[in-house]
Amino acid sequence: MRQDRSGVAVIELAYSLPILMVLGVTGAETAYYVQTQQQISQIALAAADNASRVGEAGVLQTRRVYESDINDIFLGAPKQFGDPNFFDNARIIISSVEYDADDNIYIHWQRCMGEKDVDSEFGPEGTGLGDHTLEDGINTGAARVKPVPGSALIVAEVSYDFQALFGISPYVSRELKAKGVFVVRDARDLTGLYDKTGEDPVATCA
Repeated sequence: MRQDRSGVAVIELAYSLPILMVLGVTGAETAYYVQTQQQISQIALAAADNASRVGEAGVLQTRRVYESDINDIFLGAPKQFGDPNFFDNARIIISSVEYDADDNIYIHWQRCMGEKDVDSEFGPEGTGLGDHTLEDGINTGAARVKPVPGSALIVAEVSYDFQALFGISPYVSRELKAKGVFVVRDARDLTGLYDKTGEDPVATCA
């Protein structure tokens, strides 16, 4: 038996197949994970950018932002991600960071959408009002940013539970996060969000 060298290729395949499967699954999941992280980052940037631009300007009034404008931004996320069930595993938080009457940075209003149970990294609506909680500004990860006096800083936070392709993936149950921060482009009515129809749903963070 020691001198017997006969055999078929299937024996080599049987030995190597587990290794090939692990390498193949890991490679596919890694590529999908990186792609999904990029999508989450793009959604955060798009949400913040859009929220900094929206609003309806009139001849005798500065640009007003309505609840329906923010709702439309939320509803665009599943289309951008390519999954109508995106919000089953995700949450988007949009905050307007401004100065109060005492020049304290605070979160004036905050809106959320998604089934994922997660809070804003910077606190709920009203954080910083009358105190110095956010005096150092918003930490984007690369730098700290403050709103322009008389204007607002729009912050979009996206949190998503990664949905792996395979159950044996090393990325199962991983949480992906991204932030987008933009300064409001035009002169805006900072009173708050308006209700255009009187029946616009409010995407509260409760």
